[in-house]
Amino acid sequence: MSDLTSLRKRVSNEIFHSLEQHGFSRFRKSAVNWPFDSEFSAWVGINISSSNGVCYVIPNVGVHACLIEKTIHAIDGVGRYDRGIATFAVPLFSINENIEAEPPFSFTLENDQHFLESESTRLSNMYLDVGLPAAKQLASYEALAAELKPMCESLGLAPERYTICLHKLGRDRELLDHLSWCENGEYSEYLASFARGFRESIGLGKHDYSL
Repeated sequence: MSDLTSLRKRVSNEIFHSLEQHGFSRFRKSAVNWPFDSEFSAWVGINISSSNGVCYVIPNVGVHACLIEKTIHAIDGVGRYDRGIATFAVPLFSINENIEAEPPFSFTLENDQHFLESESTRLSNMYLDVGLPAAKQLASYEALAAELKPMCESLGLAPERYTICLHKLGRDRELLDHLSWCENGEYSEYLASFARGFRESIGLGKHDYSL
């Protein structure tokens, strides 16, 4: 194991240990969340890159919507449901001007254990003070629908997640129009297949407009 790889491991371990000590639920070695209720939890994403002897930590925050992710998995049958997936997320440093002014998180081989611990504590406090309130604001189908709608043409899983938001919100006319858009095949056969599967899951035929 190279020195830089070892440093990345130390940084990751210290960050997730700190997050756990600050109240986050650690469900894997490198994964934590903060449950809000049975349907939504705050999602934490820690990306660590390295270059020229420096490890950089890029923190992200968002929300995991359990029902949305479970529904997608049930319809597409790909992989397993994973509570470590973000339904929607943003960089932690993008949330407001105050946090943008914070120094970035970077580590070198010269940093001692005290520095790793203090920086990990700083990051944990940023998640508590800024990240959790931001995630809480996203923890509703209304809020997620507003964020996901403009992302639908970029695909990812935005169209699928937006579909489920519309259904949960009872926005039936919009749901029908969106399913038709998904099914037209212009974007991907997978998306069209998902839309057909979703129709079947709620007992709606292809030409049924009585929802």
